[in-house]
Formats: sequence, C-alpha cells, structure tokens
Amino acid sequence: MKNTLRHIYAGVAVIWFTVAITVVGEFSSSFKDILKNLTGHHWVTKGILAVALYGLIVSVAPSAKKDKEKQIARGVNILIWNTIIATLFFLIFFMWHFLTE
Repeated sequence: MKNTLRHIYAGVAVIWFTVAITVVGEFSSSFKDILKNLTGHHWVTKGILAVALYGLIVSVAPSAKKDKEKQIARGVNILIWNTIIATLFFLIFFMWHFLTE
C-alpha cells in the first residue's frame, strides 16, 4: 500500500494532540472558553483542529513509493496501543478530576 504510514503517523499525532488540548482545557477555563467561542462548543473545535492537524501531517509527511507490509502491521499495532493508552489515560484523568473537585 502506498503512503499508509503517513496516515498512521497522523492518527497517533492527533490522538495525543486531542489528549493534550483536553487536559489543558480542563485546567484552564480561559483556554476552554477560547475553544468554545470559536465554534460554540469546545469539542467541536477540538474535532475541527484534529481533522486539520491530520490533513496537515498527511500532506507534509514523507512519501513512500510503497510501504512494506511489515511496517504497516507494526504501525497499526502502534496506533492501536496509542488508542488504548490514551483511552485509559482519559478514563483515569477524568475519574481523578471528578473525585478531586
């Protein structure tokens, strides 16, 4: 497959970008308000920014004539594990945030 790794890299970057801006938004009401004021809801803005970042990374990441199947399989595993870790992070973070407020 051609350029599959670009999409994997973009997916991992967007996952952690979303985690980062979510955590910042939880600690900074002014940042969350900026996100909210842009589109009416902070999660809508996060989604738009995530799509824009994904497109940017896919467009600027190095191109390959053909990604090797082994690289793709490893990249998919990395993407899956990053998704799982980010999900667990969100779960633990929001439980902690709820319990400490």
